[in-house]
Amino acid sequence: MRDGKVQKDPETGYPVKDAEFHKVTVFNGMGLPLRQHKAKGDQLAVTGRIHYSRWQDAEGNERYGCEIIAENVEFL
Repeated sequence: MRDGKVQKDPETGYPVKDAEFHKVTVFNGMGLPLRQHKAKGDQLAVTGRIHYSRWQDAEGNERYGCEIIAENVEFL
């Protein structure tokens, strides 16, 4: 969906799903199995909390970030 409009594949006419990638931080030993068995783009079910951060970069610009702090991750 772009600008509130559903995009359609020009060849098939079916709606196209856009991929969304999110930064997910895991603790307590969850990182190793994820690294061994999953790759970028694989689907996961993640529950946790959203963490927002703010900082200044080297040029003095204010920057913002958002990540998910995972409490549970399931392979799909």
